[in-house]
Amino acid sequence: MESVICIAVDVPTAALLREGHPEVAFTDESSPARILARLRERKETVNAVVLGTGVEEPLRLSEELHALDPIPAVLILSEPARHLGLLRQWRLSPVGSGEVRCRSITEEEALTAELAQAIAGAKLRRRNELVQRKAEEAATRSETRLRTLIHNEPECVKLVSPDGTLLEMNAAGLAMVEADSAQAVVGKKVFPLIAPEHREAFQNMHARVIQGHHESLEFETVGLRGTRRWLETCAVPFGDEAEGAVVHLAVTRDVTARKQAEQEILERDQRLRLALEAAHMGTWNWDIRSDKIMWSDEMETLFGVQRGELSDSCEDYLRMLSPEDRAETERALTEALDGTRPSYSLEHRVLWPDGSLHWIECRGQVFRDEQGKPLRMAGISADISERKRMEEERSHLVDELRQAVKVRDEFLSIASHELRTPLTTLTLQVDGLIHLLSSTSGMSERLLSRARTIRRQADRLESLVSGLLDVSRVDPGQLQLQPENVDLARVAKDVVERLTPECGSPISLQVNGPVVGYWDPLRLDQVLANLLSNALKYGQGKPIDVSLQASATEVILAVRDQGFGIAPADRARIFERFERAVSERHFGGLGLGLWIVRQIVDAVHGTIVCDSRPGAGSTFTVVLPRSV
Repeated sequence: MESVICIAVDVPTAALLREGHPEVAFTDESSPARILARLRERKETVNAVVLGTGVEEPLRLSEELHALDPIPAVLILSEPARHLGLLRQWRLSPVGSGEVRCRSITEEEALTAELAQAIAGAKLRRRNELVQRKAEEAATRSETRLRTLIHNEPECVKLVSPDGTLLEMNAAGLAMVEADSAQAVVGKKVFPLIAPEHREAFQNMHARVIQGHHESLEFETVGLRGTRRWLETCAVPFGDEAEGAVVHLAVTRDVTARKQAEQEILERDQRLRLALEAAHMGTWNWDIRSDKIMWSDEMETLFGVQRGELSDSCEDYLRMLSPEDRAETERALTEALDGTRPSYSLEHRVLWPDGSLHWIECRGQVFRDEQGKPLRMAGISADISERKRMEEERSHLVDELRQAVKVRDEFLSIASHELRTPLTTLTLQVDGLIHLLSSTSGMSERLLSRARTIRRQADRLESLVSGLLDVSRVDPGQLQLQPENVDLARVAKDVVERLTPECGSPISLQVNGPVVGYWDPLRLDQVLANLLSNALKYGQGKPIDVSLQASATEVILAVRDQGFGIAPADRARIFERFERAVSERHFGGLGLGLWIVRQIVDAVHGTIVCDSRPGAGSTFTVVLPRSV
């Protein structure tokens, strides 16, 4: 509703308004509040309200109305000369911006016309005032909303003056620089907050923004508490009407997490690159739809070409392979793409430009779309030429070693057989000599003792020759077993009785009744004899214990001495051929006894372990299944 207050200070003017302007509403109210209420009650537009006549009362009412609602007012005077004081007060009052129309009441038409113009002008001014006020209110609301948005913006928003003074900064920015309040940083230079190594770049960027350029920059800041952060800023020039100059407006976000992730990725890539270079490996990625292959720099080295000479075509790649390997490579690729193979894995040769062949190992994985169609294949390749060369050399060495072992075993077998013949003759002759000396009276006891010494040495030589013969039989897998039902307790007693007269250590045998199993009795005799001989040799003359324990499925044979003992580092190798845990200068033998025991035990699917400590003796435990 638009209103104009029309003030008539004398009765004739009021009467004229009543008669000539039916749209004018008259009121005799003297209260500004009730007058405004009356105006707002009207449904139609009110153009003017005549407050009444007199000199001071209309002015007071109009001022009070203006204080409540600044409605435009028009002062109507028919005789201005009579109201000079009122005119002066009118112009000095807040309502004085209204128009003054001074006409004689006899000039009715002119007065009516000018009154209409005054009312129209007052309405226009009122409308303009309302529009301006609404615009100002809208601007105020917009500024309030903008400041609220900026204050709550999760990114830093700031204004920087041309000399680097921080003019404004929102809450997010204050948090980034570790400021407890705006007073800690606003009004101060922003440059000290920039890390020294980035300060010059920031100052150059700031200068370009002030010159009118749009700029962006990544830099590091040092907060008021010393925390370093990576920030990314986008800055534009902004006209500051209050300052009358261009300032730096920027939106900045914290990218510390992203920079750390990028640094970690960069470090991983560098480590991977170094590892690939050290291992002579390269990576590749094949876009199957476009048939384009992206090679890493290391792949050029693997193919023996210069930088940039490696073609990105799969067909060109296949042409670089050795002709003998091309068909197999194509088949492996096809099977990987159609899913026949779970992955691509192949070794092939590459023909270098200089004509040399190099072995390459390739491994790749196929990546497919939702329908299962292959999109790309990514993988890794390595130069295995040196490995192939070493494998070939090793194969040659293994062949040579096998041939040498075969020749050795043949020699040992022949030598053992050839030595047995004179040994048998020597043994028979010595036995006959001992019998002769023992049955002939008057013969010297010294001669008989020497003959018996010769017999013991012949037995020792027989044992060594038997060991060499066992080596030639066991190693190539020629160990023949002749199992039968045998009482292991009886075998153990025989061995103990046979060795007891010739040793200086007492041997005790613990066994409860027969222990029958399906074994080769001669090989079991050999196992126990070798274990006891070993215990007698290294037992330092102390007692030796032999025990047998049996269950329904297996038998446990244990031989324990109280001699030197064996160091932990030597326990594994004592079962190897020609190995021993003590110096060969002080103890004779070929170092074959425990090796032969191990071979026999393995042949019957048993186990043997050694439990020993230096200075505390050794215990060898053999576990044998009761049937082979």
